[in-house]
Amino acid sequence: MRSDSGWPRLLAGIFLVFALFHWSATALGSDRGQAGLLVGAIVVAATLAVERLFFGQPIAVAAPTLGLGAPALRGPLAAAALGLALLLVIPVFARVTQSSVTTYPGWASLLPGLFAQAGIAEETLFRGYLFGYLRRGRSFWRAAILATVPFTLVHLLLFVTLPWTLALRRCSSLSSFRFRWPTCMSSAAGRSGLPRSCTSSCRAR
Repeated sequence: MRSDSGWPRLLAGIFLVFALFHWSATALGSDRGQAGLLVGAIVVAATLAVERLFFGQPIAVAAPTLGLGAPALRGPLAAAALGLALLLVIPVFARVTQSSVTTYPGWASLLPGLFAQAGIAEETLFRGYLFGYLRRGRSFWRAAILATVPFTLVHLLLFVTLPWTLALRRCSSLSSFRFRWPTCMSSAAGRSGLPRSCTSSCRAR
């Protein structure tokens, strides 16, 4: 059980792993999950290492604590329904705006990496590690509000290293919840950006 005295270690872990996350994705050119499987493995391994080195948690204990376990069936089913709802926004938007919808080249091959990078890696760090720590002894909403502070601070790094429009897109989700596989699935679906809409003026070009 971790206590409030672990705040410096908690924050150090968040900043270190996120810096590694951002650096590895940038170095590998994985802005859409091109090297997402490797990035995801790096981030999960680093988060487990922080649990072991900073908090003395055995890996066998840290993994399920971070949410890296078998999900209940209803979780993935709910996430699949939510992901489908998110994806349906695209054709609805295209119809309302009279746009056409195209797909990113090779989008299908990017899905496993996108799931690992935008789903598993990010949810393990922010929902499993950060929110999991803060949730102990606190109400859900109090922990969620506290989690937004370090979550926002580490994401400010993106505004230094990325164009502002892309940085804003990556910071669009600022709520922190307990990590589970469903959250991972919906996060990957919501951040994919694989389908693209093109307005009539775009088509004219």
